[in-house]
Amino acid sequence: MRSEHESLRKLQAELARCLIGHDGSSGDCHLQHLAKVDLDRSREALLRKRISQTRALLPKTAALLGTDFQKWFREFADKHHFNGLHAISQDTIAFAYWLSVKKTDRLWIGQLARWESIDCHWPLARTFIKFFRFEHDFSSYQRLDNPPVRKINCWCCVRFYGRFRKIKILG
Repeated sequence: MRSEHESLRKLQAELARCLIGHDGSSGDCHLQHLAKVDLDRSREALLRKRISQTRALLPKTAALLGTDFQKWFREFADKHHFNGLHAISQDTIAFAYWLSVKKTDRLWIGQLARWESIDCHWPLARTFIKFFRFEHDFSSYQRLDNPPVRKINCWCCVRFYGRFRKIKILG
């Protein structure tokens, strides 16, 4: 009985490794009864789900980037994958940070992604205090063009168990 559980655990670990394989191919996966085409289809479905969930949490960023959003998320996903209860939030936070350091012609898009990802920090801990500084004012930003620049635009995000608040400190 114990050996059956151990072999099942190994099989599940191998399947997970193949589905989130960072090399983009499943040629080195040796799972019994699963064809390469099935693994590739499942990997693509998982990636599309991650893109969709991240797009829902970063709607303005996704609208601004258009087709580049999916292309850049795929590039990001090749090297990053999160598991667990808060994987969606961690994916969004990491992708927003990744966008903020990616060199684009519109550097403020990375800041917008980080602004939108602030709400993803709440589920990660019971208590949470973090300060964010932005060069642009995204709090009243509605249009899909260059947002207004503010010299100082600082926010404090606080969570204490079930209560959370974004507080504008300066700006």
